[in-house]
Amino acid sequence: MAKIMTDFKTYNIKTQDGISLTLKRYCKSKKGDSVLMLHGLTSNSKTFDSGYFKNMKDYFLENAYEDVWILDWRGSSIYKDKYTNKNHNIDEVANYDIPETVEFIQSIIGDNKLHIVSICIGSMALAMSLVTNKLKNIESVTLATMGLYPKLPDNVLYKLYAIPTIAKKLLNLKKLEVVDKKISLKSGNYLLSLMAKLNNKCPNATCRNLNYLWGDGSYNTLFNHDNLTKKVHDNLHEFFGAVSLSYFQHIKLMLMNASVVSQDASINYLDLSNNFNTRVLLITGEDNHVWYDSSQEYFKILETYFTTDSFVLKTFPNYGHWDIYTGKNAYNDVFPSILKFMNTKIEDVITKVEVNEFSI
Repeated sequence: MAKIMTDFKTYNIKTQDGISLTLKRYCKSKKGDSVLMLHGLTSNSKTFDSGYFKNMKDYFLENAYEDVWILDWRGSSIYKDKYTNKNHNIDEVANYDIPETVEFIQSIIGDNKLHIVSICIGSMALAMSLVTNKLKNIESVTLATMGLYPKLPDNVLYKLYAIPTIAKKLLNLKKLEVVDKKISLKSGNYLLSLMAKLNNKCPNATCRNLNYLWGDGSYNTLFNHDNLTKKVHDNLHEFFGAVSLSYFQHIKLMLMNASVVSQDASINYLDLSNNFNTRVLLITGEDNHVWYDSSQEYFKILETYFTTDSFVLKTFPNYGHWDIYTGKNAYNDVFPSILKFMNTKIEDVITKVEVNEFSI
């Protein structure tokens, strides 16, 4: 695929709580709508602009969305150990990182419309920002694999209850490391890597460690292996990295409450779902073994709040979690449905009862 010529710039976003974030802009034209992309926890912006596969950034630049922004929020692996030993939480992402980035982008693009595409904890934090009215004038959002309702089967639930406790109280860890070559034989993370090996026979140790942190920890937990190019799988250490244990402690609290809640449990974001003020596309792979059917269940909840047709659910067969954006065929299988939703104006009719037929 020929390289797309753009004006590339990076910006430093300094949040009110003192965190420095990297924001990338690929601008082919300053006319038309803009798109902001948000990665998941332990990952980074390469989810959207890596040259190892036909990526989402290039897809939108080729399909009339010629101003693409990608944020590495505070949970990004590009910051390495800069933030991993600090007790950050998802509220901070929702209260500072996303709103302040959106405000900065909107100050530059003026009256041009802004869409936001996200995945996993990036989707969760984005939804938290929206339902607490921290974002204004957003044309549409795509929440991949997660919304505000974390629903897991019991065996996975118990595992995610246990990991933060074991890591902190027994192994004295402040961060969870997944990149194999960065794990010392004397560290608590090495014991976790041994546990990962028991449940997953993938020869790539970083892959095993990643899959162990989420879902049931089996071979295809984070993604369907068949969907990744060999180059992506061989270089997972470029896409993922260490993460502060405090994020998992926050997620544990949410799972215990069966709802996305603030770190001090004073805010139940799920109960604020009627505050959405933009169109929402929920997407997930049918083989998602990280958040399972959380997106489908959250869509049912949204249907109890809204009578409009501005909320759509789309599931993709043979896709799991992360591969919904990074799969070798996602360019043809997944991205066109996001594009169609973004192109659908709010006055156009999208009939919910036909949601399973929503396709290009």
